[in-house]
Amino acid sequence: MANTFNSGTVLIAQSGGPSPVVNETLVALVHKLKERGATNIAGAPFGVTGILKRSEWLDLRAQTESRMDAIAKSPGMALGSRRKKPGEDELKRIAEVFRQEGVRYFFFIGGDDTAKATNLIRTYVTQANYEMTLIHVPKTIDNDLLEPHDRTPGFASAARFVAHAVAGTDRDNASIPGVHIVVTMGKEAGYLAASSVLAKRSDLDGPHRVYVPEREFSIPGFVADVKDTFEKLGRGLFVVSEGIMIKDSGGKLVLLSEHLGTVLGADGFGGLSLSGTGAMGDALVKIVQEKTGIPRARSDTYGYMQRSLLGWRAEQDVVDARAVAVWAVKYALLDNGGGSVALAPLSDSQVLATLAPLEIIGSGKRPMPQELLSETGCGINVERFRAYAEPLVGEIQKTADLEHLPFRPAKGN
Repeated sequence: MANTFNSGTVLIAQSGGPSPVVNETLVALVHKLKERGATNIAGAPFGVTGILKRSEWLDLRAQTESRMDAIAKSPGMALGSRRKKPGEDELKRIAEVFRQEGVRYFFFIGGDDTAKATNLIRTYVTQANYEMTLIHVPKTIDNDLLEPHDRTPGFASAARFVAHAVAGTDRDNASIPGVHIVVTMGKEAGYLAASSVLAKRSDLDGPHRVYVPEREFSIPGFVADVKDTFEKLGRGLFVVSEGIMIKDSGGKLVLLSEHLGTVLGADGFGGLSLSGTGAMGDALVKIVQEKTGIPRARSDTYGYMQRSLLGWRAEQDVVDARAVAVWAVKYALLDNGGGSVALAPLSDSQVLATLAPLEIIGSGKRPMPQELLSETGCGINVERFRAYAEPLVGEIQKTADLEHLPFRPAKGN
C-alpha cells in the first residue's frame, strides 16, 4: 500500500452528462492528490477522445487556487465531455498512451457508461502488461448506478430543482386551471420525476400523477387519469419521466417516445437521446386535447437545465461530490487495480464509501425500488420517497393558499 503519489502521472477525465456539482469532484480530486504528493496531474479534455490527444492535456496542478475554487462552484464539465464508447483500436492506443506518458493512475468521472469505458480500458491495459490503477468516480443526475451505490452526486441538486420547479408550475396551474404536463430526465430510472412530490402538501397539490420507467405506461390509462383528476379538481398536473414505457403489439416494452414516432438520435453508447426535444410533451398535450376535449393543456420539458443549474445546489450533494473524490484517492493508494467508488447510505451525517467492481457497475441501471412506488394516489409512495430524498435534497420551500374567508364588511362602515 502506497502513502503518496510520488511517481508517474495522474490523469483525470470527465464523461457523460454534466451536473451542478461534478466540478466539485474534479477540484477535490486535484486538492487531495496534491496533498498526497502527486507532482504530475493532467486533465484530458472531452473524455476518451482527449486521452489520445496528449498535446491538449491540461496541467491541473498548476491551476491557481482562486480559479479552482470558482471551477468547483460552476456547473458543466470543466474538462469537457464526450459520450463515446471506445473501439478496439482506440483502446489499444489508450493503453499505449498510458505507457508512453507514464500514467500510473487514471480517474474517470462519470456514470455507468463511464464505468463501462473504464473497465474496457483496464482490460487493454492489463493485456499490455502495464501496471496502473483505474478508478471510476461517480456522477449522474439520474441516480441509477447499480448497488452498492446508494446515490450519485448530481442527483440531489437536480432533484431540488425539479421539486421547486414543479411546485411553481402547480401554483401556475391552480391560478389558470387546465392540464399541465412536465417531462423530466430519467431514461431508465424515475428518481428525478419522483422528486416532484417533495413539495406536495396534500393530494390537492400537484403532481397529481407521476409516470416513471419502472411502471408500464398506457395511453388509455393516462387519458383516464387526466379525465378523473380534471373532473375532481378542475385541473391536473402530471409529471412524466422521459423514459416511460408502453407495450407494443407483440407485448414488448418500448419507449413511449418511440411509440409516438418521435425522431431521436443516439448517444455514443447506443442509447437514445431523449432530452433535446419537447416532442413527448407536445404529443401528450395533443392526446389530452383530442381524447378529453379539455381545451387548456400545456407542457414543459425541463431538459438540460436540470443538470447545468446555477444557484440550486443541495448542500449534501456538494458534500457527496467532494467525498467521492477523497475516497477515490484513498482507494487508488491501496494498489488494488481500481474500481468504482460507491457512496453508502447516510448514517449519522457521516459519508462512507466502498469500492465496487467496474464490471458490475457498468453492466446496467438501478431502477427505483418498488417500495418507493405506489399503486394509488400520485403513483409515488410520498412518505417513503421523502425519507430517502429529503436528507439529500435539503429543505424545500412550501407554497401557501389564501384561506376561504367570505368577506363581511365591518359594522359601522
